[in-house]
Amino acid sequence: MLCVGGRIKLYQEYSQLIENSGGRFMAFHGDPDDRLDNLPKLLEDADMIICPVDCVNHEAFLTVKQYCKHSGKTCVLLDRSELDTFDFGIHMLVIMAAKEALN
Repeated sequence: MLCVGGRIKLYQEYSQLIENSGGRFMAFHGDPDDRLDNLPKLLEDADMIICPVDCVNHEAFLTVKQYCKHSGKTCVLLDRSELDTFDFGIHMLVIMAAKEALN
């Protein structure tokens, strides 16, 4: 699962929540080590995408939104990056993936 944005100081907790749901945590934050031109490859490699929109740069958000719209990849855009909101987003992704698997 790819997390785009969010609070870097919470990445350890995000990772644990994702691992508890059976996933593997990948992240793109957009800091100097994360170049925006690498984001499309990460989006392609991810099975699901979660993006807390309160803590992500505008270009990365638009890239995620466009990619998910055109690819149909399972994606949740969160209004906040707090742990309870992030956990809720993970559960929504799991439910969405289960529904897709049934179809």
